[in-house]
Amino acid sequence: GYDTAVRSFVNIIATPKGGTHVTGFERSVTRTVNEVLRSTKLLRVAEDDVVKDDALEGLTAVVTVRLAEPQFEGQTKEVLGTAAANRIVAGVVAKELKEFLTSGKRDAKAQARAVPQSLRLLR
Repeated sequence: GYDTAVRSFVNIIATPKGGTHVTGFERSVTRTVNEVLRSTKLLRVAEDDVVKDDALEGLTAVVTVRLAEPQFEGQTKEVLGTAAANRIVAGVVAKELKEFLTSGKRDAKAQARAVPQSLRLLR
């Protein structure tokens, strides 16, 4: 289906309402997809960027981080509030996703090409 399913954890504690780590993940996926679409000329300069909902559509992901001293919002630990998690997760996701989408390896090449092209078709 086209539903997005993102589950998140901090030190094996479920964070069903997400938090800074999920925000960093979503932001990084959206930004990286737009960069790859522009660099492969599938998205022209005059065209608007792909929005978060389109970039994440149909995605299934588990975002988990381990932090020495996590800061949660509220007593229930449903939302991570540690600001550094946003930047760290965004950096790792951007690096690895860009490497995958621009991969020259034969096995990954067809899969990597299908992602930006399917996003282009959504527009």
